[in-house]
Amino acid sequence: MANYRKFGHPDGPQSMLMNVAFASAFSGASGSTGSVFVLLYFGVVFAGLAYLVYWLQKTAGRRDRTQISRATRDSFVEALTEKMSVHDVVELLLSCDEMAGPAAGILDEAKNEAQLRAKTHDKLAKKMEAARALPSEVIGRIRKHPNPVARENMLALYQYLRRDKLRGVSRPSWVDQRLQKVLLELPFLVDIFATMAAEQLVKRAYPAIPLLRALSLLSSITQGSFVPDEVALRDQSERIAEVDGKLPKLHLEGTTLAVLDEANIQPGDWLTLQTTLQRQHLEAGKTAPLAATFFDHVDPKSPFRKEHVWFLVMDKGTGRLYAAWKTLFENPWIRLKRILFLDAKGTERHWTGLERTTSYPKPLTSAAAGFAETPVARQQDQQEVCDAVVVFPFLTKRGAPTRVVLIRQFRPPVGQWVLELPAGLIDAQEAPEVAAMRELKEETGYVGSRVLHMGPPMVNDQGVTNGKCRLLLVEVQEEEQRSPVQQQLEPDEIIQVVHAPLEGLVDWLEARKLQENDAIDARLYSYALGLHALPPGIGSL
Repeated sequence: MANYRKFGHPDGPQSMLMNVAFASAFSGASGSTGSVFVLLYFGVVFAGLAYLVYWLQKTAGRRDRTQISRATRDSFVEALTEKMSVHDVVELLLSCDEMAGPAAGILDEAKNEAQLRAKTHDKLAKKMEAARALPSEVIGRIRKHPNPVARENMLALYQYLRRDKLRGVSRPSWVDQRLQKVLLELPFLVDIFATMAAEQLVKRAYPAIPLLRALSLLSSITQGSFVPDEVALRDQSERIAEVDGKLPKLHLEGTTLAVLDEANIQPGDWLTLQTTLQRQHLEAGKTAPLAATFFDHVDPKSPFRKEHVWFLVMDKGTGRLYAAWKTLFENPWIRLKRILFLDAKGTERHWTGLERTTSYPKPLTSAAAGFAETPVARQQDQQEVCDAVVVFPFLTKRGAPTRVVLIRQFRPPVGQWVLELPAGLIDAQEAPEVAAMRELKEETGYVGSRVLHMGPPMVNDQGVTNGKCRLLLVEVQEEEQRSPVQQQLEPDEIIQVVHAPLEGLVDWLEARKLQENDAIDARLYSYALGLHALPPGIGSL
């Protein structure tokens, strides 16, 4: 007890920290008093460390540039009007907390330093006004802005975007520092503002002008000018001339956007953009070499790269915005899409999912299918779109048990071989049953004899994608096949053909998984479990 009362530990002194914690003033304290003091002491220490971490984060600025505070978002919504100019958008974004406040690492000391440079703000603003780089009304708003950091942000951006009219005008040393911050942060803020504006403009039935002007800032930053005017083009030509280059004169003509070979445009149709590019800088009789553009690898973690496409649906006459969305990624088959929806309480929510770009409404061709269609099926086919077909092929032979033709395909996303059914996307102007026969031939080499059944469009992995497929039961008569059976695979397809018994298919799949370590497609396993529900006679062909 003597050691505990004197040193805070029954074994005597332990560390310098404990010595400090238990000063001589507490050497005579009771055990309970010492315990309370220990808790208080370490509480203060940890609170100090937590504050230090918080202060370091604040001074360093925000890390996740795709997020803003609720207060900033509310200020964006409140400031949105149907007649916002590009200067209104610039002022709103560059004066928010993430650009000119604590969230940007701008503390009182930095604000005071910026305020001490107020005279240089006025001097640069006067030079811009004299050079007619900006309207006087915009210059006046900048000079009167209460936040000195926001003033510097706007002056730095405008000095960069209107530098063609500010030749020979000296700029203060703080401009480059502010401009670096602006060019890094502004694209993310524009993206956030545009997402908010797209929702609010549709709700309020406003014109799309504020959204268009906000999005134009992205190209302005990239190009380094508000508009590709004659002065900007001349400036670009001079830069190219410095390296003995020459700015090509290109002209587009005959530009059309239409659905090829169709008089009517239907939902899900592919729109084809056609245009003729004339190289007017070439002399008569001369040709230019073929050119190609290569995009380097985009690191998604890099804060300097923002690649996306915005789609706006607006009334050309009134300018009213009806819908707007951002496509995060797109290739010829899928696109990554941010979806707005309302939950059960009416609260707006967002969901990121994959959208198929290959959906086609296809009328059922009963002659090709070889079976009678019902009125319900006909109406359903006319209303629903479908992306793909999945084929359940029954391999039949007289006097032999019925087998199932499966494929064993290496799937890169899974990283292993997968036992599954032949399947594939439906091509344009292709009936589902025709697509099923084609995919069966390409992936297995077998030629289908007849379609036994075709199900309705069904959703696949609905938490991730809007893709739909049809299940088709197809009979493959072994006597009709030409030898050798040969696949017609795409270069990137790695597929092996596997035969499985129809009787006891579930047990066969489970044994195969244990023996070969193959993954099993969920649809195949589900269909195997439901074999007892097949139409009469299919299992005993």
